[in-house]
Amino acid sequence: MIQLIRLTTGEEILAKIVTDTTTLISVTDPVQLIPTREGQITFAPYMAYCDIDKLHIKVEHIMFIVQPEDGLVDKYKSMIGDTPAIDTGTQKIIT
Repeated sequence: MIQLIRLTTGEEILAKIVTDTTTLISVTDPVQLIPTREGQITFAPYMAYCDIDKLHIKVEHIMFIVQPEDGLVDKYKSMIGDTPAIDTGTQKIIT
């Protein structure tokens, strides 16, 4: 489940939530949303200088978790390489 997580630090992270308990959530493929201009954002790998398999976040450090809009999810999937391949079918020579 891909969710937008706002931390108490003000950071906004888009990630796949894999486990959720009363004290901790675990996510994979976290990316940070960075505003660039009014109404625009860009993605950056969250903590790009680390090799993150799974990121564990204490619930006390989370302000809220919301469902992102479809366009944001599509861009996220494209960035992390989670988009299905396009099936072009079998090409045939017509004579």
